[in-house]
Order: sequence, then structure tokens, then C-alpha cells
Amino acid sequence: MIYNSTNIIILCAVLLILFFVLTNKADTFVTKPVKYNTSDVYVDLILYHADWCGHCKAFKPIWANLLNVIKSSNDYDVIKPRDINCTYNTSKDLISPQGSIIYGFPTVVVCIRNKNTNEIINEYSYDNERSVDSILEFIKEKLI
Repeated sequence: MIYNSTNIIILCAVLLILFFVLTNKADTFVTKPVKYNTSDVYVDLILYHADWCGHCKAFKPIWANLLNVIKSSNDYDVIKPRDINCTYNTSKDLISPQGSIIYGFPTVVVCIRNKNTNEIINEYSYDNERSVDSILEFIKEKLI
């Protein structure tokens, strides 16, 4: 067998797959649903945006509508929305509260936080349909 870089990469990939299968750790990469007691947690809903971004401009009225829905209903009092304007950020690597890299705008991040300690329990990046109903449904799925 010739040991070139392609063969070595294939061998490493096979060994890695075997390791995860044999040690039954492959499921560690899958986010499992967690039930939260909403009296113990809150949702830190964060929008990363930039003024120069066309997608952000299109999303702005949807975000405003989402804020109105959250503020006008007691059903969503566990959600604390905020936005971070990245227009003047000179860093190429924007980091979410739990360390995920923000690659583009707009990015919506859902952080489940402990009400008492403010500690992040879990973080999810939202990348589904940009609508109020879809975002609220995503948050409900993560809380249940």
C-alpha cells in the first residue's frame, strides 16, 4: 500500500468512524431535546445584524413584529430579546455567548439561561424561515 496523503486521510476517517461506533459516542454530536422548567430559565434571544446588510434590512420589520408579539403577550414573558449591531465591528470572527462563530447576517441565536445565575445552559442558532411564527415555534421546541 502506498502511503500518500489521500490514503492517510481515508484511514484516519475510517478509524474515527470506528472509534465512535465502537465506543457508542456518535450521539454526542446530536442535540437531544431537554425539558426546561420555565420558572428556572429564560430565553436570551439575540439578533446579530449590520446596517449595510440587505438581508438585515429585509428582516428588520419581521424582527420588530416579533418584538411586539413578545411584549404584548404574557405567554412569552420568558423571552428576553436583544439585538447586537455589528455594523462597525472590525473583527472578522464574531462570537456568540457560548462561543459559536457568527458567519453572516442576520443571525438569530437562542440561549437558554438559568434565571438565578444567568449561566448559559444551551445555545441554538436559528436558521429556518424568517417569520415570527417560525421563530416562536423554534423557541417553543427548544424549551419543551
